[in-house]
Amino acid sequence: MTGEEFDDQEIADIAEVYDALKKDAKNLISDLQAGVRMWVRNSVALIVMAVSAVNIAWYATPNPSWSNPWFVVPATLFIMIGAALAIYYYTHARFLRRKYARLFEAAKKLK
Repeated sequence: MTGEEFDDQEIADIAEVYDALKKDAKNLISDLQAGVRMWVRNSVALIVMAVSAVNIAWYATPNPSWSNPWFVVPATLFIMIGAALAIYYYTHARFLRRKYARLFEAAKKLK
């Protein structure tokens, strides 16, 4: 069987899937948009958490100093990991927005 040949059962299965998608289109698109916004919110939260961790470490250290390796190494790691993940999350959100832009525009008609 080639990719263009379908039997009656496959056509019925595909039609059932399309019917379910059609009935739940508004909710599915809403959930997809919420998922994209979640990636952006998580990127912001990671930056806030990394900066907060550095601030907490600064004030929790008895003699805070940027020359103290017990402070500098963890602080640098927190900031680097937080920034790297935040950049990844934000770029993933942008990718999803571009990927589903046509769908999001069509969804405006449903509201």
